[in-house]
Amino acid sequence: MDVNNQRTTPIPPEPKKPGMKLVGFNLLTLLGYGALSVIAGKGEGLILYALLIVIHFLFCICAAIYKRNWMWVLSAFLILAIGFSTCVGSGSL
Repeated sequence: MDVNNQRTTPIPPEPKKPGMKLVGFNLLTLLGYGALSVIAGKGEGLILYALLIVIHFLFCICAAIYKRNWMWVLSAFLILAIGFSTCVGSGSL
């Protein structure tokens, strides 16, 4: 009992959201693709980067359907949007 005759119950910690960790790992994988495309060279690197982005996007969509988890769909569209904009930006340099 507390001094004011009130019960002190500990506040349970908020559960961690594993979905954002999943999105983070997918974005780190995208960063790895970017590093591979820089190593591969200008023309071939962009083609490799675009191909890996499409494969990763399709994998995320299939995982979302199989696991019935919306975080995979979010990851898929983030990979597509960030990867496409990176390809366009790298190609114009």
